[in-house]
Amino acid sequence: MIKNLLITGAGVDCTKGIEFPMAATLLPEIAAYIEGQGKPVDQTLRSLLPNLRFTFASMVARAVDAISTRGADAQKAMVQRVQNVIDELPPGREDIRKHGELIVRLFNKLGMSKSNKIGMVGGFPIPEVNRLMNAFMAGAKEVNPKVEFSVSFINSWFDPPKAKEAAFAMIDKGADVMYAERFGVSDAAKEKGKLAIGNVINTQPQYPDTVVASALWHMEPSIDRAIKLVKDGKFTAEDYGPYSMMKHKGSSLAPLGTFEKKVPADVVAKVKAKEKAIVDGKFAVKIDDSQPKSTAK
Repeated sequence: MIKNLLITGAGVDCTKGIEFPMAATLLPEIAAYIEGQGKPVDQTLRSLLPNLRFTFASMVARAVDAISTRGADAQKAMVQRVQNVIDELPPGREDIRKHGELIVRLFNKLGMSKSNKIGMVGGFPIPEVNRLMNAFMAGAKEVNPKVEFSVSFINSWFDPPKAKEAAFAMIDKGADVMYAERFGVSDAAKEKGKLAIGNVINTQPQYPDTVVASALWHMEPSIDRAIKLVKDGKFTAEDYGPYSMMKHKGSSLAPLGTFEKKVPADVVAKVKAKEKAIVDGKFAVKIDDSQPKSTAK
């Protein structure tokens, strides 16, 4: 009969740059041992210690909970350190690479909206602006039914300071993702360490760590059609609205660029599937020209 039992622990993995328990090789090695030749040892320990509640999965879960409570800047810095280690790995270290990429995906997912509150700042509440904002709201609610919106119009097409102040007010009330229909909104998001979605043009080059993506408007299909009709001598007044739709390549989603590895893969898959459905004519985005209203409490 065993009277004394010594239990030792391996601590945490010390891979340079990765501050995450067992981030590289320790966890899979322990898991393989317990499921393999170490299984009798594990069973014996649990029979000798009936109150033992420890599992490696729970330990990792507690570590994840602890790190997830850090501020956005701290999380972003940690993820960047992990990514730097991954990028510098020599060939043949796929074990570390896979675990590092898992960590990056996990905490980038934690880094998306946590408050379920999105702020939206527009120019004027005219149909052309309303439909963009309403469509964005519908898409956000499809992904997250719990999301709430703060909506504001600055009654100007170009007043970055005013748009910025409106965005600051929404962020102060809990919004952690901003829809930047006007210039100035992304500046506020950048200063506060929040995320933003661009509009009409791709503004990610100006805000590489802030703008996740942008809804782009392409005038080329409309212009090309008008020019062709003039050349053919068939030009008449008509509705060119449809040529600004995705089906006619009049709109698109900007490349994720700096956020390519940050947006969760399942979300990217949903977006691509919806985009294909639109182009194939299997899904039509509802056009709602009514003025969007705030739903945030």
